[in-house]
Formats: sequence, C-alpha cells, structure tokens
Amino acid sequence: RLSGMTEAHWTSNLTARVSAMITEVHVVEGQRVAEGDPIATYDMSDMALQIAQAKAGVGQAQAALKTARAGLKVAKAQASAAASEARRARKLKKDGAIPSSQAERATNGLAIANAGVGQATAGTGQASAAIATAKAGMALAENQLRHEIARAPFEGIIVQRHASAGEFA
Repeated sequence: RLSGMTEAHWTSNLTARVSAMITEVHVVEGQRVAEGDPIATYDMSDMALQIAQAKAGVGQAQAALKTARAGLKVAKAQASAAASEARRARKLKKDGAIPSSQAERATNGLAIANAGVGQATAGTGQASAAIATAKAGMALAENQLRHEIARAPFEGIIVQRHASAGEFA
C-alpha cells in the first residue's frame, strides 16, 4: 500500500485579454476541456465601434496629409518665386538700380517663404504620424476583437469558475 499526493502538472488562472462583459460561460466546475475549447464569450460590440472610429481617423488623417502636401507644393512655389525676386533684387542693387532697403525686403521675403516651406514640411510629417497612430489604433482594436472567445490554453479540468454571464471581465 502506497500513499501520496498528486499535483497538477500545469495550472492556469484564466483572465480576460479584453475588458468586456461576459455574454456566455461555456464550462462548469469539474468539466474536462481540451486545448482551444471555448471557456467564455465576451460582448465585443464596443470594439466594433472602436474599429469604425479608428477607420474614420485613418481617413481623416489621410485627408490632412493630402491637404498638407498641397500646402507644401504651394509653399515651394512661393519660395521659388521669392528666390528669383531676391536674385533679381541683388543684381539691381549691385547695378545701383534699386535702394538697399528694397533688396533687403526681397531677401526677407525669401526667408519668410523658406520658413513657410519648413512649416509645410512639418505639417506633412504630423499628418503622416497621425495616419500611423490611427492605423495602430485600428490594429489594436482588431486584435482585441479576435479575443471575443476565451479558450483553454491546454487540456485540463475546470476546478473553479470565478465569473458568470453578465459580469464584467
């Protein structure tokens, strides 16, 4: 006659990977489960709304990028015109055809136009970053939606159930 104690090879306290209301619990205490068997189902309707919101954010950010690119194109054209004007003014000043103050105004106009190009370039960077952020938010929501059903991580027996349908996990 031998006496002894048995111990589970693996144990797991399952927790939700998402924060949502439990709509259905598929197991009872003492039930055997195989790896991948459904344990609980969660209400993921809010996640679908978050995906729709993220998709709208992507569209909005893409429109902002398009606008920023158009602004950059305009700023570059203005800077090109200002550069031509500054070159012309320097030549005319050198020839004595215009006063120094007029040539300085043209040079200042070029500096302002170049600053506009820098500002427009930053705007395209911000819009690109907004697209990346919105896409990441959408990917996160889509990933969470894939966890609508909690599944057994391995074969075993349900020893204790800590949640019921209608509870928030």
